[in-house]
Amino acid sequence: MSFRTSHNESTGAGRWSVAMRLTAWYVGSSFVILLAASAVLYLILVSNLRREQDQFLADKVRVLREMLRQHPGEIGNLKEEVEQAWAPRQYARVYARVLGPGGQIIAQSPRMGPRLRPDAFPPPVPLGDSPEQGVSLQSTRGEPVRAQSAEAQIGSDGKTTAVIQVALDTELAGPPEVRLAGTGLNRLA
Repeated sequence: MSFRTSHNESTGAGRWSVAMRLTAWYVGSSFVILLAASAVLYLILVSNLRREQDQFLADKVRVLREMLRQHPGEIGNLKEEVEQAWAPRQYARVYARVLGPGGQIIAQSPRMGPRLRPDAFPPPVPLGDSPEQGVSLQSTRGEPVRAQSAEAQIGSDGKTTAVIQVALDTELAGPPEVRLAGTGLNRLA
């Protein structure tokens, strides 16, 4: 028995060689570096995606503000623009609503009413300001959306204002087998 103990100790059977320890160290440190780099890239991707979504919504607010200011009597064109924003797109659905004085609905995207209540939106950005950042909300169905709200001038006299509310559905669109449901990839924004 003493022969086996001394033989194992002398050959180093229970210990790793220097080469094995260095290999394990390099593999472990490489994994940590790749994990950290992936996490940073993911956060950058999410930040850029949100910024692009916010810029898209701000552009939609700008278009609707101009229509209300320059053509206040053309409610048909305003409704067409709002409904066109909703038109099913391949990857995203945009909702828009224009609330007149007193909160009455002037124009609204189809299916927006039951999904996004007017009081769910953030306070509107004042007339002179451009909406910079949106907020992440949940629709009444639990769908994630990015939303913005802004005041708009009706007509050139500046006496009457409206509130524009726009939202972008941030859940991936497509058939259920393509949605990657349950993977978390459909909740990037």
